[in-house]
Amino acid sequence: MNWYYSDGQKAVGPLAEATIMELRVCGVIEPTTPVAMAGTEEWKTYEDAFKGKVAAAPVSGNPPSSSFAASTLSKVASGISSAAGLEKLEGDGAKGLVGSLFRKRTMEELEESFAIGTGATTPKLDQVPTSWPAPWVFVRLLLYTTIATIGFFWAINRFENIKLYPGWLFMGAFAVPFSVMFFFVEVNVLKNISFYRVLKLLFLGGLISLIFALFLFEFTSVAHGWFGAMIAGPVEELAKIFAVVFVARHWEKMNWTLNGILMGAAVGAGFAAFETAGYILEHAFYGGNDAGVMILRAFTAPFTHIIWTAATVGALWRNKGEEKFSFGMLTKWPVLRVMLLVIGLHAVWNSPLVVPFFGDFLGMILKFLILGIIGWILILLLIQSGLNQVKLAQKQESNPTES
Repeated sequence: MNWYYSDGQKAVGPLAEATIMELRVCGVIEPTTPVAMAGTEEWKTYEDAFKGKVAAAPVSGNPPSSSFAASTLSKVASGISSAAGLEKLEGDGAKGLVGSLFRKRTMEELEESFAIGTGATTPKLDQVPTSWPAPWVFVRLLLYTTIATIGFFWAINRFENIKLYPGWLFMGAFAVPFSVMFFFVEVNVLKNISFYRVLKLLFLGGLISLIFALFLFEFTSVAHGWFGAMIAGPVEELAKIFAVVFVARHWEKMNWTLNGILMGAAVGAGFAAFETAGYILEHAFYGGNDAGVMILRAFTAPFTHIIWTAATVGALWRNKGEEKFSFGMLTKWPVLRVMLLVIGLHAVWNSPLVVPFFGDFLGMILKFLILGIIGWILILLLIQSGLNQVKLAQKQESNPTES
């Protein structure tokens, strides 16, 4: 059974029913996209035409006797997938992300993780693995950088040498953001972005995003008086998106969803690290608890700028494809809905709101935890979408005449 779908300008097809459903999984087709069965003139929305049919199994593995927490998390994940316009998580595939974190590895395996993005190390499309990746290098990096940060702190107190302070500040600001960023390097199974480009996004993109944000804060000074710290939600998220586009606008053949997720994570990591360094130095100058600020920022780093920017740029790249960026792309609903969700997470994070009935401190920690879980669920949904995008491209490459 073959189908056509409308891209807004022309009818595309005929395509096999399975292909149409896969296009929905990848986000090419939306629930409201018009589709028509070949040989008929009756157009319906995808949602009406394929009601009751699914291209991928919903989240499973939670029998009736499963815990209330697991059931609640599943419902939250379903709600986030609906809000973001993404397919539900498929079975237990996402467990692959933590499936082999602590398995013993060789030095050669670790070094190969950095050898990416060149003509000799970028795999052909048909050789790209599409199963859930099992990133592990980032755990080692997190361990090494944490040890270095603690080592600097011990040395400063032991020898009382102020010259060690910049080293401690640098390591403390970059340890967690850099390590979490490498998680997304490993998740990019296409391996088509070199580590040099990642560092360019981290340092140059991080700086540019801060400058863009400062300009935007100047332009929105009146709104800052109304919304307080919550205004950072739209200001900083837009600034980081613009920084990614500014740095990577001429990069060719890096138009996949997984590429966008990595690019966003790199700029978000740079933004987070530079911002943390500033907060640490500010507290040191004015007699505040600089070590306490470093620890708090380190614990919250995996749940804020890195994943927020990864999500928004991933959604943008998912819909941008090979087209050149235009500001109008940010107003397209598949992109806008993810961006609004992220801006909302950022704004609530910065707000004085806390989870009630637990006191101010514990209520704040619980708020951060809830927002962090929502953010990571969104990331998992986008990673799944990126993997499905690669699967579909591989299928189309191996069967270019399929109809």
